[in-house]
Amino acid sequence: MARHQTNAKAHERRICQALGGQRNGPNPGSDCVGTPYSIECKRMVKLGLRADHIEQAKRQSVVDEKPWLLCLQEHGDEAYVVMPFKFFAETLHPLYVESVS
Repeated sequence: MARHQTNAKAHERRICQALGGQRNGPNPGSDCVGTPYSIECKRMVKLGLRADHIEQAKRQSVVDEKPWLLCLQEHGDEAYVVMPFKFFAETLHPLYVESVS
C-alpha cells in the first residue's frame, strides 16, 4: 500500500474517532459512521478547497440525511473543517455565545 494511502486512512481514522465515530473504510458512503455528521476527509500535499470535494460531501449528506462536514488536512499540518455557513451560524455559533454570556 502506498504511504499516502496509509496516511489518508490514518487521517480519516483520527477525524472519525475525534467525532465519536469510526472510519467507514472502503464501504460506500461517508468516510465516518456513527457520527451526527456526514463527513468527507481529504488529505493533500498542498491545502486547497476544491469544488468537487464540496460536491461529494453535499451529495453524501443528502443520502445520509445529516449535515455535511469536509475535513481537510495538508501533510504535516492540523486539520480544518469546511461546512455551510448557515450550519455554523445556527448550530455552533450559539454555543459559543452562550458560553461567554
